[in-house]
Amino acid sequence: MYGIAGLLNGRVLGGRYRIEAIVGRGGMGAVYRAADERLGRAVAVKVIGIVAHEPREHERLQARFLREARAAAGLHHPNVVSVYDFGADPELGLDYLVMELLRGEDLASRLARSGPPPMHTALSILRQAARGLAAGHRAGLVHRDVKPGNLFMEESDHADEPHVRVLDFGIAQVAGEEGTTQLTEYGRAPFSPAYASPEQMRGDDRIVPASDVFSLGAVGYYLVTGYRPFTSTDPERMCTEAMEAARLLAGRAPGLPRVAADALLTALELDPRARFADCTEFAEALSRVPGSAPTVPRPRAVESTVTVTAPSAPFAAPVVPRARAPLAAAVSVEPDEDQATQMFAPERPRPAYAPAVYAPAQPYAPAGEPPAAPRRPGVMRRFAYALWDFTLTLAVMGLFAGAWVVAGRGVMDEDMRLVVAGIGSAVLLTPMAVHRLTGRRGRLGLGIAGSILATGAAVYYIGLRTDPAVLVGAVFGAQVIASFIMARLTRLRRSVLDGPVEV
Repeated sequence: MYGIAGLLNGRVLGGRYRIEAIVGRGGMGAVYRAADERLGRAVAVKVIGIVAHEPREHERLQARFLREARAAAGLHHPNVVSVYDFGADPELGLDYLVMELLRGEDLASRLARSGPPPMHTALSILRQAARGLAAGHRAGLVHRDVKPGNLFMEESDHADEPHVRVLDFGIAQVAGEEGTTQLTEYGRAPFSPAYASPEQMRGDDRIVPASDVFSLGAVGYYLVTGYRPFTSTDPERMCTEAMEAARLLAGRAPGLPRVAADALLTALELDPRARFADCTEFAEALSRVPGSAPTVPRPRAVESTVTVTAPSAPFAAPVVPRARAPLAAAVSVEPDEDQATQMFAPERPRPAYAPAVYAPAQPYAPAGEPPAAPRRPGVMRRFAYALWDFTLTLAVMGLFAGAWVVAGRGVMDEDMRLVVAGIGSAVLLTPMAVHRLTGRRGRLGLGIAGSILATGAAVYYIGLRTDPAVLVGAVFGAQVIASFIMARLTRLRRSVLDGPVEV
């Protein structure tokens, strides 16, 4: 019954759509099977939860939703779910979208049940999704939340090649609008971190169609390899993981045609300017894959039955390792390199880092069993490590404070021996304390070297014969500033024990 969402059963929205049963949840609300009492047909109704603290803000968001829903209703494409109607029920105070009722399941549910599909099916799903998103991009819509939960696998006459429909264009942000608050910022993240683009993770104000290209590329990477290209929600670590995943693409998907691999790598460029400008270009690149058909079979007609959007959680379905044997059985014949180069040539120059990161020495030769994906340590090991890390941090901070207490006592007693002893100890303890406070992101050895140089410079310019209080204050400031600067300039990736955030 999905909790309180089932309370709408039997109610009529807009004087026309009688709610029959809840069939799923989306990012912003629940999806119901309903009866259109005017036309006598079964439809899917998505009730949108627009939350605002002030009435004027609610009216602004509601007007924006209706404007975007009108744009989505204008999309007519075989790979986009059709929007029949939209509106706001004045009695219940609910906004809703009325869509065609589909039969099948979303890609997230299918991946959770059976893992990534065979190679030819994965490429077919990717091509169809790109075509559906391209239709929205041509209409000026940016989806902003491309993920398996928003790609619906409609049943078709070909069991191994389902018909793909893109969902939730009705809550997308209009591409031409800048500096506006999107609907989904209220109550939840405006995107799924498991498939978000770098610019979304950074919180950029301007999101362009190339963001959808990256997200679809991340979905495609998982479809053809069985691995997610990144799992971290930290923007810097996410970019590092995405670059490493691109480097490992050849080994993880040895049967992937060269043309498709080039298209995926272009879609996963970190710089939006180096990607395909929109999914129209992405779809055209994927259509050059040997054996791909320009069109896909239309689904067979079905009478109104159950369906629809299965739960779409903020984070996508769990990773299921890809079975190697079925993959080998479904391998496409790979064209020779000269033919592949003629079939697919990226139109945009890649940034300077691309050849080093994205071009392995022998890119697409089978490499045997792919390297295992990094695993997070177990719960007990992470707990023990966290306890040890906390204890060590407390000890370092205690010694750091003690060193400066000794120096301060020397100032009060006018005892230069204590002053020198405190400053000498702090030369090592100050960078260690800063190293712990900054999450050990910098190189400790270089931090200590910076602290030594800063201390020497402060003593040289001030002198040991000056007022001890002035000397201690100057050295303290020099050590802390130098340690923070070195921590910032020498940042490096954290240990695997810190682990990526699983989403």
